[in-house]
Amino acid sequence: GVYGQAPGVYGQAPGVYGQAPRVYPSAPGVYPTAPGVYPAAPGVYGQPAPAPQSFAQPNTYGQYQQPVQAPLVQVSQVVQATTVSSGPTATVSGAGSSNLNGTYVYKGKEDGVNLYTKPGSYFYIMRHTDNKSNTAWWITEWKGNNKSTTVDYYFVKSSSTLPPSTGWTTDNYCKGERPYPKISSK
Repeated sequence: GVYGQAPGVYGQAPGVYGQAPRVYPSAPGVYPTAPGVYPAAPGVYGQPAPAPQSFAQPNTYGQYQQPVQAPLVQVSQVVQATTVSSGPTATVSGAGSSNLNGTYVYKGKEDGVNLYTKPGSYFYIMRHTDNKSNTAWWITEWKGNNKSTTVDYYFVKSSSTLPPSTGWTTDNYCKGERPYPKISSK
């Protein structure tokens, strides 16, 4: 190239003579995906991925910029950040289906009230109002994390804003085992 210009055809963006410049699948100066970190043992800092120079793109002034490097984080910090919540929680205890026991964390809103999920699983505590205005709380599993494919374990008819502590039961469609659970909410 010419001094002060990017490599490539004189006076043109990089590309092939007589053709439009190459377009990469990213905004100027940004990788198409975030820079990776090589795998490392838990608790060990990874090494930053090498910066492929072919993804450098001109900005609106025709100047080239290097892609931004993401800061390194410890692998254990990433795992911890996905499982810790400082918001509302609901703790299931005493369930005959013991895999449902444990602390559920706030996930968002459903039916106008808090939705809770058990970290590392597809188990949820949710309230649902059907088209006949029947309201109940459910301990359920979303198969593949898909709400439309649920497996119900326990329920309690209630329109309360928090999961009821007692009164949980099953019906012919529920997979929950006795004894029935208790829930404490914070």
